[in-house]
Amino acid sequence: MVQGDLAGVPAPYVEPKMQVQLFISAKKLRDMDFGSKSDPMCVVYELVNGQQRKLGQTEQRKDDLNPEFTTPIVADYFFEKKQDIRILMIDGDGNGTYDTIGEVRTTMGAIMGAKNNTFTQNLSWEGRSNTGTVMVRTEPVQTTNEVLSATLRVSGVNSRIPTCCFGS
Repeated sequence: MVQGDLAGVPAPYVEPKMQVQLFISAKKLRDMDFGSKSDPMCVVYELVNGQQRKLGQTEQRKDDLNPEFTTPIVADYFFEKKQDIRILMIDGDGNGTYDTIGEVRTTMGAIMGAKNNTFTQNLSWEGRSNTGTVMVRTEPVQTTNEVLSATLRVSGVNSRIPTCCFGS
């Protein structure tokens, strides 16, 4: 029986969620540069109430139309909530300027439910239907390496068992 100030008060609802890492790569990106190849970077946004909230971005890859970004983006995945996601692939030109290679609009549910934990979709931008392909591989964030921590107390042990095993 529960006693105290919270007796009879239901526990507050906590939305079931998990943190995931999004590992992003791309293939056959449209080349936006003249004289060299694009220097792509990927930015991921969550769309909430008509506003974009930046979840994170990858590193920029120099002269690479098939990048495999090493910087993961950490995001919360809410099991019972629709989360609209925008994946934006850009070509950084320096000094904070960039050209847009393409984008994908999807949901976290589609990303998390993809076969083999890898979401794949063609990028598009301003009427161009295929400016490359983006792949998003997901992994849950490991919060601890500890599986179990326990304290063992033994009493009434046969005195013939060496003390090296259980102490004295």
